[in-house]
Amino acid sequence: RPFGSLRDLLHSAEPRSPYAEKYSMRGKPLPDSESVSIASQVLRGLSVIRTAGLPPHGHLHTGNVLIPAPGIAVLSDYQYTLLRACPRRHEEAISVLGGDSAGDPDVVCFGHVLHEMV
Repeated sequence: RPFGSLRDLLHSAEPRSPYAEKYSMRGKPLPDSESVSIASQVLRGLSVIRTAGLPPHGHLHTGNVLIPAPGIAVLSDYQYTLLRACPRRHEEAISVLGGDSAGDPDVVCFGHVLHEMV
């Protein structure tokens, strides 16, 4: 089966299927070992962004974590941040942080990713 996003993996969905078909049912949790592996790879990606002095991803969700091969997770859609487009998830995360735009929205978004995996 072709690999797609983490969201596709959670929903056992064919990546090329229409959105409404793929995600009409609730996703299933991943085995703990797979969740830990994916979570640590996502954290490494976020760490690279932070270490490079770049702005937070701001649009992290299971659809933006690509699974190009078994056991591999890659962040995607960072270009929106570089183009200074303020992603919707960034605004949602700031509201969760109590309106504190100095907080890191990726922390909140990563929590959502973890919640969906387990």
